[in-house]
Amino acid sequence: MADSTQAVDLYRLHQLTLNRGGGSPLLHVDDAFFPEGQFVCLTGPSGAGKSSLLFALAGLNRNLSGSIMFHGSNLAGLSSTELAALRRTSLGIVFQHFQLFDELNAFDNASMQALWGARSNRRKVEERVGELLSKLQINDLSSPCAQLSGGERQRVAVARALASNASVLLADEPTASLDRQTGAELITLLMDNTVGIGRTLIACSHDPAMVERADSVWSLGDGGMQRIR
Repeated sequence: MADSTQAVDLYRLHQLTLNRGGGSPLLHVDDAFFPEGQFVCLTGPSGAGKSSLLFALAGLNRNLSGSIMFHGSNLAGLSSTELAALRRTSLGIVFQHFQLFDELNAFDNASMQALWGARSNRRKVEERVGELLSKLQINDLSSPCAQLSGGERQRVAVARALASNASVLLADEPTASLDRQTGAELITLLMDNTVGIGRTLIACSHDPAMVERADSVWSLGDGGMQRIR
């Protein structure tokens, strides 16, 4: 766990309300903060708004009111172009349902996002992707991702997010498709490549192992959110 005494707020949420598709409130947050360089876990029952909140932190969910401050800028006030640039340069995202290109192989999927960056060095990116896929025990690099198992696809999605060297990793149920041992190994890999090198990890999870290893834990439920550690 990171040293919270020196932590600086990366995200601050104030009077934030996330709405459902029909416009009714889903989640309200009076005030919350997520420190830089730490592992923050969002937990709670299905339907409580964990994924919706994570997508709001990425600027992908704009069905909201209130403010989400990121490095002093209110994400709610940024344009779609500005949010896309932010995700390209600062945020890595692991989606629960992977969001891979099924026709591409594991290596191409994992390297695509990093190679889109304006300053990407192709050789360095490819070397890093190869290292990550090896650590994640993805041995089939040539078959289309549609032919991989759910657990393998999840690990490819993690490799893609880590390959970009983003300062913040947002992960939606990253261990959901994995057995206990593989899940524990993935948590260690995520932490080593984020908080272990001064970056930030924010994850939604039902996994007790993830909750246990987090620096701070926020519980969502009954339309609200509270810090429990």
